[in-house]
Amino acid sequence: MGSTGVWCATACTALAVSLMARSAALAQSPSPHIPTPAHKQTPVVVAFGSCGPDGKAGDPDENHLKNRTDTATSYTAVTFGAFRELFDPATLEDSSRARWPHTLLQQIEKPEGVPVSLTGFLAQVTNADGLKHGARPEGAEATNCRLTTPTKVDWHLWVLPSADSLRRVSVVAEITPRLRAQHAGWTLTKLDRIAHDRIPVRVSGWTLFDPEHPDQLAQTRGTLWEIHPIDRIEVQLNGHWQTIDSWQPSGTTKKGD
Repeated sequence: MGSTGVWCATACTALAVSLMARSAALAQSPSPHIPTPAHKQTPVVVAFGSCGPDGKAGDPDENHLKNRTDTATSYTAVTFGAFRELFDPATLEDSSRARWPHTLLQQIEKPEGVPVSLTGFLAQVTNADGLKHGARPEGAEATNCRLTTPTKVDWHLWVLPSADSLRRVSVVAEITPRLRAQHAGWTLTKLDRIAHDRIPVRVSGWTLFDPEHPDQLAQTRGTLWEIHPIDRIEVQLNGHWQTIDSWQPSGTTKKGD
């Protein structure tokens, strides 16, 4: 092989490697848009103890979506902007889906129930105990039949684009008791540690429009769109992602810090 051939072989190999690396990087880049697939996975919802699939009172259609327990085979990584660009009718006079105009329901349903993942940081929130935590157990809600025992309530997480961001730009993500029962490794202690130590977190689950909290917009959330329910939580440690199910944080953290 002549010098030209040797140069081409070397240069072409380098170019191919560069293009492959760029393609891999692009493939991993989060999408600025929520996908709107023509066919979606049908929610699987079953009774949870004494609480039926559609909760009790409130909007049964909304409760049904919140109470799904199926998991996705894959997730589309999306940006925070992908949530902000979604149609967000904050002035609904009626939160019951059955009474929404058909055109409104279509606009909401198109990007809803899509499996996505969002990478960011967990906000620290001050709970009823006066201490800072990485999640907040909620009280009685229609979706959980207004039960208030610790194992029957949702946990709210606020996912931030940066560790220093305020909650007013966050995307709310929720851990439901039905899915928490399947993940013994999802503990408040771990979520506290993730928030306190500013560990990058990747939250995966289903897109959902929750019309019940318009008063929180620009205060403690950036949009009424949520990841709800969460069905996968990962942390980035030493450059690698791992689920928190088996993760055992080293050392201890004082919650009041």
